[in-house]
Amino acid sequence: MSTMSHPWFHLARRAGTVLAAAGLLAAGAALVGCTSAPSAPATVDSRLVAGWEANARPLFMRGPGPTAGTQAWLVPATLPRGTYELVSRRDGGARVIDGRRFEVDGQPYKDLVLILPSEAHDVEAVEARFVSAPAR
Repeated sequence: MSTMSHPWFHLARRAGTVLAAAGLLAAGAALVGCTSAPSAPATVDSRLVAGWEANARPLFMRGPGPTAGTQAWLVPATLPRGTYELVSRRDGGARVIDGRRFEVDGQPYKDLVLILPSEAHDVEAVEARFVSAPAR
């Protein structure tokens, strides 16, 4: 029986591969931790009225949009009839996505897909009454 056909040889080889992969993951995590910039404090857009979070409903990301730099977001069919504005959440903060307003008319079996810039993250729909007009 040769050394390479011995069961212990294969076990040791697998263990070495697993240890090498674990080492690479640990090194990568250390690099990410060292190079990440300190995050800015979470800010909430001043136009959002108290109670908006309890009424916000998440949208579902469907993937890339029809053009570069865009993403498609699906509005849940369970949203009640009304006018909504979009809020993007990131790093504990929230901001209103300017100019993005839509209306749900309550028609059954109707998919509403919104095309947004790729910078939008964790998009939620908020009733328009929870967003005050921008200051001029």
